[in-house]
Amino acid sequence: RDILVTDPSHPFTENWWPPGHLLGYEHSFVHTITDFVKSVVTRKRARPDFADGLQTQRVIEAIERSATQKKCLKP
Repeated sequence: RDILVTDPSHPFTENWWPPGHLLGYEHSFVHTITDFVKSVVTRKRARPDFADGLQTQRVIEAIERSATQKKCLKP
């Protein structure tokens, strides 16, 4: 499934080309660095951070456990 985020209302399009032009994988890194630098300048917490990553990992592990348990229940 494709999700186009080149609409003018998207927060990252203000510094790119006109709507309808696609952004590539490499552009996500530009946005990541931009967010990080802004958080340093404004002295605000950068997100996502380690705690967010840890929570994501816990969810993934719970999904894996659930999938494993369900396999055991099948004859």
